[in-house]
Amino acid sequence: MWLTEYKCDGLRFDSANDLPRDLIQELTWKLKDQLPGRFLTAEVTPENPQSVHECGFHSVWVHSGYFDIIQQHRALLVCSQE
Repeated sequence: MWLTEYKCDGLRFDSANDLPRDLIQELTWKLKDQLPGRFLTAEVTPENPQSVHECGFHSVWVHSGYFDIIQQHRALLVCSQE
């Protein structure tokens, strides 16, 4: 498995909320069993820590902060052009 070959310390599941919950649970449980110590992060929108832990992830990837920064930069750009 490339996770061991490349010595990855973790894995991020993009669009985890679009995958069936039972599939996600099976994947995270098997990864934790076969590769203990790897950090599993879920990308879910909107962020929901409860669903992340129910599926066996260690953390959630937070997008809202990124979008907040983009919105603020656009607002500053508009103000500076007026």
